[in-house]
Amino acid sequence: MHTMSRFYPLLLMGILILLVVCPGPAAAINVVGAKYMGTVNAGDTVTHTITISTTATDSPMDIAIDVLGFGQTADQSYSSLSPADDTSPYSARKYITLDTGSFHLNPGETKKITATIVIPKDAGNGGRYAMISLHNAPSMSGTTAYVTAISIPVMITIANSQLQPTGTITEIKASEPVTGKPLHIITVLKNTGNILYYSTKNTVTVSDSGGNPIATASTDPSVFAIIPTFTVNYDLSLDKSLDPGTYNVKSEVSLENGSLIDSKTSPVEVKSPMLAPTQAAPTGGDFGSSPASPPGLPTAILSLGLMIVIFGCWKRRNF
Repeated sequence: MHTMSRFYPLLLMGILILLVVCPGPAAAINVVGAKYMGTVNAGDTVTHTITISTTATDSPMDIAIDVLGFGQTADQSYSSLSPADDTSPYSARKYITLDTGSFHLNPGETKKITATIVIPKDAGNGGRYAMISLHNAPSMSGTTAYVTAISIPVMITIANSQLQPTGTITEIKASEPVTGKPLHIITVLKNTGNILYYSTKNTVTVSDSGGNPIATASTDPSVFAIIPTFTVNYDLSLDKSLDPGTYNVKSEVSLENGSLIDSKTSPVEVKSPMLAPTQAAPTGGDFGSSPASPPGLPTAILSLGLMIVIFGCWKRRNF
Protein backbone atom coordinates (compact mmCIF):
# COMPACT_ATOMS: atom_id res chain seq x y z
CA MET A 1 0.00 0.00 0.00
CA HIS A 2 2.86 2.32 0.81
CA THR A 3 4.42 1.57 -2.61
CA MET A 4 1.17 2.38 -4.43
CA SER A 5 0.89 5.73 -2.68
CA ARG A 6 4.21 6.82 -4.17
CA PHE A 7 2.60 6.97 -7.60
CA TYR A 8 -0.49 8.99 -6.65
CA PRO A 9 1.36 12.37 -6.89
CA LEU A 10 2.69 11.36 -10.31
CA LEU A 11 -0.77 10.40 -11.52
CA LEU A 12 -2.24 13.64 -10.17
CA MET A 13 0.41 15.73 -11.93
CA GLY A 14 -0.42 14.11 -15.28
CA ILE A 15 -4.14 14.80 -14.83
CA LEU A 16 -3.44 18.45 -13.93
CA ILE A 17 -1.33 18.87 -17.08
CA LEU A 18 -4.20 17.56 -19.19
CA LEU A 19 -6.67 19.91 -17.52
CA VAL A 20 -4.42 22.93 -18.14
CA VAL A 21 -3.71 22.13 -21.80
CA CYS A 22 -7.25 21.12 -22.78
CA PRO A 23 -9.52 24.21 -22.93
CA GLY A 24 -12.82 24.30 -21.12
CA PRO A 25 -16.15 24.48 -22.95
CA ALA A 26 -17.52 27.83 -24.10
CA ALA A 27 -20.69 29.10 -22.50
CA ALA A 28 -23.78 28.65 -24.68
CA ILE A 29 -24.98 32.25 -24.82
CA ASN A 30 -28.20 32.79 -26.73
CA VAL A 31 -28.73 36.28 -28.18
CA VAL A 32 -32.00 37.59 -29.59
CA GLY A 33 -31.66 40.90 -31.41
CA ALA A 34 -28.17 40.08 -32.72
CA LYS A 35 -28.52 42.69 -35.50
CA TYR A 36 -30.22 46.04 -35.98
CA MET A 37 -31.01 47.21 -39.49
CA GLY A 38 -33.50 49.99 -40.13
CA THR A 39 -34.36 53.20 -41.94
CA VAL A 40 -34.70 56.16 -39.56
CA ASN A 41 -35.62 59.81 -40.14
CA ALA A 42 -33.09 62.45 -39.16
CA GLY A 43 -34.06 63.80 -35.75
CA ASP A 44 -35.87 60.61 -34.66
CA THR A 45 -35.07 58.22 -31.79
CA VAL A 46 -35.45 54.44 -31.95
CA THR A 47 -34.64 51.65 -29.50
CA HIS A 48 -33.30 48.14 -30.00
CA THR A 49 -33.65 45.37 -27.41
CA ILE A 50 -30.97 42.70 -27.00
CA THR A 51 -32.03 39.62 -25.02
CA ILE A 52 -29.21 37.48 -23.61
CA SER A 53 -29.72 34.11 -21.92
CA THR A 54 -27.87 30.95 -20.92
CA THR A 55 -28.90 27.39 -20.13
CA ALA A 56 -29.26 25.97 -16.62
CA THR A 57 -26.04 23.98 -17.06
CA ASP A 58 -23.85 26.98 -17.94
CA SER A 59 -21.49 28.61 -15.47
CA PRO A 60 -22.19 32.07 -14.03
CA MET A 61 -20.57 34.81 -16.05
CA ASP A 62 -19.84 38.53 -15.95
CA ILE A 63 -20.35 40.31 -19.27
CA ALA A 64 -19.42 43.81 -20.44
CA ILE A 65 -21.23 45.54 -23.30
CA ASP A 66 -19.81 48.44 -25.32
CA VAL A 67 -20.61 50.51 -28.39
CA LEU A 68 -17.71 50.38 -30.86
CA GLY A 69 -16.98 51.37 -34.43
CA PHE A 70 -17.94 49.21 -37.40
CA GLY A 71 -14.93 47.82 -39.27
CA GLN A 72 -14.43 45.43 -42.17
CA THR A 73 -11.41 43.31 -43.08
CA ALA A 74 -10.07 42.43 -46.53
CA ASP A 75 -11.86 39.05 -46.47
CA GLN A 76 -15.15 41.02 -46.10
CA SER A 77 -15.86 39.87 -42.53
CA TYR A 78 -16.97 42.48 -39.97
CA SER A 79 -14.82 43.70 -37.08
CA SER A 80 -15.11 46.07 -34.13
CA LEU A 81 -13.09 49.29 -33.98
CA SER A 82 -11.93 51.13 -30.89
CA PRO A 83 -13.10 54.76 -30.58
CA ALA A 84 -9.61 55.93 -31.60
CA ASP A 85 -9.80 53.88 -34.84
CA ASP A 86 -13.42 54.72 -35.62
CA THR A 87 -12.79 57.65 -37.95
CA SER A 88 -15.37 56.98 -40.69
CA PRO A 89 -17.78 59.85 -41.47
CA TYR A 90 -20.49 57.16 -41.56
CA SER A 91 -20.03 56.05 -37.96
CA ALA A 92 -23.13 55.70 -35.76
CA ARG A 93 -21.15 54.98 -32.60
CA LYS A 94 -21.92 58.36 -31.00
CA TYR A 95 -25.63 57.97 -31.78
CA ILE A 96 -26.04 54.94 -29.48
CA THR A 97 -26.31 54.67 -25.71
CA LEU A 98 -26.88 51.53 -23.60
CA ASP A 99 -28.87 51.24 -20.39
CA THR A 100 -25.99 49.28 -18.80
CA GLY A 101 -22.29 48.68 -19.38
CA SER A 102 -21.96 45.34 -17.60
CA PHE A 103 -24.06 42.68 -15.90
CA HIS A 104 -23.90 39.31 -14.15
CA LEU A 105 -25.67 36.33 -15.71
CA ASN A 106 -26.56 33.31 -13.58
CA PRO A 107 -27.18 29.84 -15.08
CA GLY A 108 -30.51 29.80 -16.91
CA GLU A 109 -31.01 33.55 -16.45
CA THR A 110 -32.18 36.06 -19.07
CA LYS A 111 -31.14 39.71 -19.32
CA LYS A 112 -32.51 42.44 -21.58
CA ILE A 113 -30.33 45.34 -22.75
CA THR A 114 -31.81 48.42 -24.42
CA ALA A 115 -29.86 50.39 -27.00
CA THR A 116 -31.21 53.88 -27.65
CA ILE A 117 -30.35 55.31 -31.07
CA VAL A 118 -30.73 59.08 -31.53
CA ILE A 119 -30.30 60.36 -35.09
CA PRO A 120 -29.24 64.04 -35.24
CA LYS A 121 -31.37 66.39 -37.29
CA ASP A 122 -28.32 67.27 -39.38
CA ALA A 123 -27.21 63.63 -39.86
CA GLY A 124 -26.81 64.08 -43.62
CA ASN A 125 -27.12 61.45 -46.34
CA GLY A 126 -26.50 57.73 -46.61
CA GLY A 127 -25.95 55.11 -43.94
CA ARG A 128 -24.51 55.04 -40.43
CA TYR A 129 -22.83 52.02 -38.83
CA ALA A 130 -21.66 50.78 -35.43
CA MET A 131 -21.02 47.58 -33.45
CA ILE A 132 -22.42 46.62 -30.05
CA SER A 133 -19.90 44.24 -28.47
CA LEU A 134 -20.55 41.64 -25.74
CA HIS A 135 -17.41 40.26 -24.08
CA ASN A 136 -15.91 39.08 -20.81
CA ALA A 137 -15.94 41.59 -17.95
CA PRO A 138 -13.73 41.53 -14.84
CA SER A 139 -15.38 38.96 -12.59
CA MET A 140 -17.77 40.46 -10.06
CA SER A 141 -18.60 37.10 -8.48
CA GLY A 142 -15.28 35.32 -8.34
CA THR A 143 -16.38 32.85 -11.02
CA THR A 144 -15.06 32.55 -14.55
CA ALA A 145 -16.74 31.27 -17.71
CA TYR A 146 -15.38 30.94 -21.22
CA VAL A 147 -17.34 33.49 -23.26
CA THR A 148 -16.80 34.14 -26.94
CA ALA A 149 -17.11 37.83 -27.84
CA ILE A 150 -20.32 38.58 -29.74
CA SER A 151 -20.64 41.54 -32.12
CA ILE A 152 -24.06 42.99 -32.94
CA PRO A 153 -24.05 45.05 -36.17
CA VAL A 154 -26.03 48.28 -36.23
CA MET A 155 -26.87 49.37 -39.80
CA ILE A 156 -28.90 52.54 -40.19
CA THR A 157 -30.13 54.21 -43.38
CA ILE A 158 -31.05 57.90 -43.08
CA ALA A 159 -34.59 58.13 -44.49
CA ASN A 160 -35.27 60.43 -47.45
CA SER A 161 -31.56 61.06 -47.99
CA GLN A 162 -29.51 60.78 -51.15
CA LEU A 163 -27.99 57.29 -51.39
CA GLN A 164 -24.86 56.70 -53.45
CA PRO A 165 -24.05 52.96 -53.86
CA THR A 166 -20.72 53.45 -55.64
CA GLY A 167 -17.42 51.60 -55.60
CA THR A 168 -14.03 51.49 -57.33
CA ILE A 169 -11.89 48.51 -58.26
CA THR A 170 -8.48 49.75 -57.16
CA GLU A 171 -6.39 46.72 -58.12
CA ILE A 172 -6.42 43.36 -59.89
CA LYS A 173 -3.78 40.94 -58.61
CA ALA A 174 -2.81 37.66 -60.24
CA SER A 175 -0.91 35.20 -58.09
CA GLU A 176 1.38 32.59 -59.68
CA PRO A 177 0.73 33.56 -63.33
CA VAL A 178 2.73 30.55 -64.56
CA THR A 179 1.83 28.21 -67.40
CA GLY A 180 0.60 24.85 -66.22
CA LYS A 181 -1.10 26.31 -63.13
CA PRO A 182 -4.63 27.73 -62.73
CA LEU A 183 -4.76 31.53 -62.80
CA HIS A 184 -5.62 32.95 -59.37
CA ILE A 185 -7.25 36.42 -59.47
CA ILE A 186 -7.86 38.80 -56.55
CA THR A 187 -10.01 41.87 -57.21
CA VAL A 188 -9.71 44.73 -54.70
CA LEU A 189 -12.81 46.92 -54.33
CA LYS A 190 -13.33 50.05 -52.24
CA ASN A 191 -16.82 51.24 -51.31
CA THR A 192 -16.59 54.91 -52.30
CA GLY A 193 -20.28 55.62 -51.73
CA ASN A 194 -22.29 56.54 -48.64
CA ILE A 195 -24.37 53.37 -48.23
CA LEU A 196 -23.68 49.64 -47.86
CA TYR A 197 -24.56 47.14 -50.58
CA TYR A 198 -25.38 43.47 -50.13
CA SER A 199 -25.00 40.37 -52.33
CA THR A 200 -22.15 41.69 -54.47
CA LYS A 201 -20.76 39.36 -57.11
CA ASN A 202 -17.39 39.30 -58.87
CA THR A 203 -16.99 38.08 -62.47
CA VAL A 204 -13.57 37.69 -64.11
CA THR A 205 -12.97 37.18 -67.83
CA VAL A 206 -9.56 36.39 -69.35
CA SER A 207 -8.97 37.27 -73.02
CA ASP A 208 -6.03 36.65 -75.31
CA SER A 209 -4.06 39.39 -77.10
CA GLY A 210 -6.68 39.43 -79.85
CA GLY A 211 -9.50 40.13 -77.43
CA ASN A 212 -10.99 36.63 -77.59
CA PRO A 213 -12.41 35.39 -74.24
CA ILE A 214 -10.77 32.13 -73.20
CA ALA A 215 -11.78 31.73 -69.53
CA THR A 216 -14.37 33.14 -67.15
CA ALA A 217 -15.45 32.60 -63.55
CA SER A 218 -17.78 34.20 -60.99
CA THR A 219 -18.16 34.23 -57.23
CA ASP A 220 -21.38 33.48 -55.43
CA PRO A 221 -23.18 36.57 -54.09
CA SER A 222 -21.38 37.72 -50.94
CA VAL A 223 -23.08 37.09 -47.59
CA PHE A 224 -21.47 40.27 -46.21
CA ALA A 225 -22.50 43.85 -46.79
CA ILE A 226 -19.74 46.07 -48.16
CA ILE A 227 -19.50 49.07 -45.81
CA PRO A 228 -18.65 52.63 -46.98
CA THR A 229 -14.93 53.63 -46.89
CA PHE A 230 -13.72 50.02 -46.54
CA THR A 231 -11.72 47.97 -49.05
CA VAL A 232 -12.40 44.27 -49.58
CA ASN A 233 -11.14 41.42 -51.77
CA TYR A 234 -12.88 39.03 -54.14
CA ASP A 235 -10.96 35.80 -54.70
CA LEU A 236 -11.33 33.68 -57.84
CA SER A 237 -9.40 30.76 -59.32
CA LEU A 238 -9.80 30.04 -63.03
CA ASP A 239 -9.54 26.31 -63.60
CA LYS A 240 -7.62 26.67 -66.83
CA SER A 241 -3.95 26.41 -67.73
CA LEU A 242 -2.65 29.18 -70.00
CA ASP A 243 0.26 29.17 -72.42
CA PRO A 244 3.03 31.72 -71.91
CA GLY A 245 2.02 35.18 -73.09
CA THR A 246 0.21 38.38 -72.16
CA TYR A 247 -3.50 38.27 -71.40
CA ASN A 248 -6.14 40.83 -70.44
CA VAL A 249 -8.09 40.22 -67.24
CA LYS A 250 -11.43 42.00 -66.97
CA SER A 251 -12.97 42.08 -63.50
CA GLU A 252 -16.49 43.29 -62.73
CA VAL A 253 -18.23 43.73 -59.38
CA SER A 254 -22.00 43.93 -59.57
CA LEU A 255 -25.09 43.62 -57.41
CA GLU A 256 -27.19 40.46 -57.45
CA ASN A 257 -29.72 42.18 -59.74
CA GLY A 258 -26.97 42.80 -62.31
CA SER A 259 -26.35 46.49 -61.58
CA LEU A 260 -22.66 47.22 -62.16
CA ILE A 261 -20.59 48.67 -59.28
CA ASP A 262 -17.33 48.92 -61.24
CA SER A 263 -15.27 47.27 -63.98
CA LYS A 264 -11.53 47.24 -64.59
CA THR A 265 -9.20 45.56 -67.10
CA SER A 266 -5.58 44.78 -66.36
CA PRO A 267 -2.85 42.94 -68.36
CA VAL A 268 -1.35 39.78 -66.88
CA GLU A 269 1.79 38.11 -68.19
CA VAL A 270 1.91 34.33 -67.91
CA LYS A 271 5.46 33.03 -67.74
CA SER A 272 7.03 29.64 -68.31
CA PRO A 273 7.87 27.83 -65.07
CA MET A 274 11.51 27.95 -64.00
CA LEU A 275 13.16 24.59 -63.59
CA ALA A 276 14.91 24.06 -60.26
CA PRO A 277 18.61 23.09 -60.57
CA THR A 278 19.35 19.41 -60.08
CA GLN A 279 21.13 18.68 -56.80
CA ALA A 280 23.28 15.63 -56.25
CA ALA A 281 22.36 13.46 -53.29
CA PRO A 282 24.82 13.83 -50.39
CA THR A 283 27.24 10.98 -49.88
CA GLY A 284 28.83 9.80 -46.70
CA GLY A 285 27.49 10.49 -43.20
CA ASP A 286 24.19 12.24 -42.80
CA PHE A 287 25.25 15.80 -43.67
CA GLY A 288 22.38 16.13 -46.15
CA SER A 289 19.63 15.10 -43.75
CA SER A 290 17.36 17.68 -42.16
CA PRO A 291 16.48 17.43 -38.48
CA ALA A 292 12.87 16.63 -37.79
CA SER A 293 10.80 19.62 -36.74
CA PRO A 294 10.14 19.56 -33.01
CA PRO A 295 6.50 19.21 -31.99
CA GLY A 296 4.64 22.31 -30.95
CA LEU A 297 4.73 23.19 -27.26
CA PRO A 298 1.02 22.49 -26.55
CA THR A 299 1.29 19.10 -28.31
CA ALA A 300 4.44 18.20 -26.38
CA ILE A 301 2.88 19.14 -23.04
CA LEU A 302 -0.27 17.19 -23.86
CA SER A 303 1.79 14.13 -24.80
CA LEU A 304 3.76 14.43 -21.56
CA GLY A 305 0.57 14.54 -19.53
CA LEU A 306 -0.81 11.44 -21.27
CA MET A 307 2.43 9.56 -20.76
CA ILE A 308 2.48 10.39 -17.04
CA VAL A 309 -1.14 9.27 -16.60
CA ILE A 310 -0.55 6.01 -18.47
CA PHE A 311 2.66 5.32 -16.54
CA GLY A 312 0.98 6.05 -13.20
CA CYS A 313 -1.97 3.76 -13.99
CA TRP A 314 0.40 0.96 -15.09
CA LYS A 315 2.48 1.25 -11.93
CA ARG A 316 -0.63 1.21 -9.76
CA ARG A 317 -1.84 -1.96 -11.46
CA ASN A 318 1.52 -3.74 -11.10
CA PHE A 319 1.98 -2.82 -7.46
